[in-house]
Amino acid sequence: MAEFKNIVESGREIFVLDVRTETEFEQARLDFTDLRIRHDSVAVQLALLPEDKSTLIYCFCRVGGRSGYATNVLMENGYTNVHNVSGGLVAWQGKGFDVVGD
Repeated sequence: MAEFKNIVESGREIFVLDVRTETEFEQARLDFTDLRIRHDSVAVQLALLPEDKSTLIYCFCRVGGRSGYATNVLMENGYTNVHNVSGGLVAWQGKGFDVVGD
């Protein structure tokens, strides 16, 4: 989680994809999220993602399962620089890092 936070704070160009439900997103979210798509809709919403398939993308959910699924879907569709944020929002908050809402 610290590595992800360091990348976010570095100012490096990244794309952050939240694959939780709308209700979860409304309750608590990262203020730097670029897009929210339910994990089970990623495959049919690819047009909303960056065209450049080498874009550095970080997927996250509540604890890491759904974002792992979304990461695999993106890689199966040609994205080459996709990472699952292991531990998800629970781990982020567990470290005391800021969220919007909650």
